[in-house]
Parts: sequence; structure tokens; C-alpha cells
Amino acid sequence: MHETGRAQSILRTVLEIAQEKNIPSIKRVEVLINPAAGVDEEELLEILDELKENTFLKETTFELKDAGMEATCKKCGTVFPVNSPSDVCPNCQSADFELAVIDDWKIASVE
Repeated sequence: MHETGRAQSILRTVLEIAQEKNIPSIKRVEVLINPAAGVDEEELLEILDELKENTFLKETTFELKDAGMEATCKKCGTVFPVNSPSDVCPNCQSADFELAVIDDWKIASVE
């Protein structure tokens, strides 16, 4: 996906979250990016800055972070970051988990 399309989708998602949760202002948005998706992070941030100017997100800071990989423990349901195939659940120490990788991007937090 082109960075303009990504930026438009990110802004649309943040605006939907704000509307659903009745959030009057947002200071910071953390966006997880899949490094394998080939995102030009600098260009994406520039486009986000341009597009947010005509919205109530004008003063919002967007931060892009490497999504890495997450796992969901099949035993206890804990979701945790995975750095190695030999990792175990930090809650129950089980090695039985399902890996998940985001496709392109995901909103991690809105403040």
C-alpha cells in the first residue's frame, strides 16, 4: 500500500476510535508497523502531518514503532511479545502458543 493510503487509513481509524469513545482530544497515537511491509516511515509521518491539519488531530503526535511479533498462549490466553521461537509464556511458562504478525499497521494506543 502506498504511504498516502496508509496515512488516510490510520487517520480514519483514529477518528473512528475518538468518535466511538467520545474522546475530545488526542495528544499521542502509537502505531505499530510491520517492518516486512516496506513502509517508508519518514514519508508516512510527513503525510500524517499534512492530513491531520484539517482535523481536531492537528496537535496530535504520531509515533511509529516496530510491531515485532506477538503470541497468544494456548494454555492461559496471555498475549506477549516474542523474540525467539524458544520463548515461553511469561505468565504460565507454557511453550504452547500461537504467533501473530500484523499485516501492515495497527493502532497500539491513543492518549
